[in-house]
Amino acid sequence: MSEELRYERIGAASVLTIDRPERRNAMNVDLLGGLYDALDALRLDPLDDDELTALVRAPGLTGGDPRSLLAGRADGYFRAELLPREGEVGPGFAVVLVLDGSGEVRTERGGSLAVERGAALVVPWSAGRWDAPGVELVACRPPLPALAAAAP
Repeated sequence: MSEELRYERIGAASVLTIDRPERRNAMNVDLLGGLYDALDALRLDPLDDDELTALVRAPGLTGGDPRSLLAGRADGYFRAELLPREGEVGPGFAVVLVLDGSGEVRTERGGSLAVERGAALVVPWSAGRWDAPGVELVACRPPLPALAAAAP
């Protein structure tokens, strides 16, 4: 891996950092090769209870409306939201991590998938609206269009 692409483990998380501010962190052939190497190193098995517990950054984040887990300045680039156990999520691509509970992710298009604590899944835009009653989730999604357009 190059100095422009760094990989590190922080607890259960794998962090890739692109450091090319003079090029606005644009990818090049060397970085792409490093990215593939880093992705090959990612762990694909479910997280254990201790690793999941370490992901909860502060008590009291559960329940109610979706809550952002990122600083406000990230809104134009990426969303990571803690979702309530009840309620529907609008259509759109999402990478989802199940923090607690077990049940089903149900989509408006009729698909469903049994999930439990520690599972990770991808919900495609084509699934439409979806929900997961009784399951606590983190959904990582692209930014809202209006916020992406306003990002520096």
